[in-house]
Amino acid sequence: MDRFDQCHAVTSKWEGGWSDHPDDPGGKTMWGVIQATYDAFRRSKGLPLRSVRLITKGEALEIYRKNYWEACGCDRLAPGVDLAVYDPAVNSGPGRSLAWLKKFQAQQLSSAELIRSICRARSSFLQGLKTWKVFGKGWARRVADIEVQALKMLSAATGASDNRFKEIAGSTAEHERTVAQQRTKTAKASGGASAGAGAIPAATTASHVDWTAIALLGGLAAIFLLVALYSIHHARLAKARAEAFEGAAA
Repeated sequence: MDRFDQCHAVTSKWEGGWSDHPDDPGGKTMWGVIQATYDAFRRSKGLPLRSVRLITKGEALEIYRKNYWEACGCDRLAPGVDLAVYDPAVNSGPGRSLAWLKKFQAQQLSSAELIRSICRARSSFLQGLKTWKVFGKGWARRVADIEVQALKMLSAATGASDNRFKEIAGSTAEHERTVAQQRTKTAKASGGASAGAGAIPAATTASHVDWTAIALLGGLAAIFLLVALYSIHHARLAKARAEAFEGAAA
């Protein structure tokens, strides 16, 4: 069964309409389709090039189906797994999404674990991008939502009751809230330690500076700062997952 329409309905919610954000390497984008992709599509049809802002919904759907859904073989995947593969293909490229799929398929995971593993790998990849500081909050919410919707699709396809899914979602949300709180506390503690480790005593004069000690303090400050940043990132992801699962449990 081809579930393109159902999966794309979830993805399109995150792609939105017109965008030309200065920090987005894709540049001008309409309904998630960038100008370069639209140019290639128009050329393949023997049509004159034009602004992607003029793309029709029919053209956009044709691009999505061919370039991402079919390119990743999503029509051959289990319900939920198809969405977990399709959405990152749209967001980060089909090659990367297929690589994650093949990696975790080789581990013979269940469909549920396959969904979770792809979403975790996707989150780690996005955190490593320079644009995470700009788009990170939205990406975290998107990945969390895709995970929830994919698991919900899988649950429905396997005959699990809606109440059972809501029960699992509620338990997961509670766990993620706890993780978010713990990560936030760690970030605050590490941030304070970083400031303290990097400070030079006011009474120190240039003639009495112990440069070895200063270097050591600087190294410790850097370590504490990295821990703080790592914790902030993971607190954000845990919060996003908690909110997404809470919505599913409602």
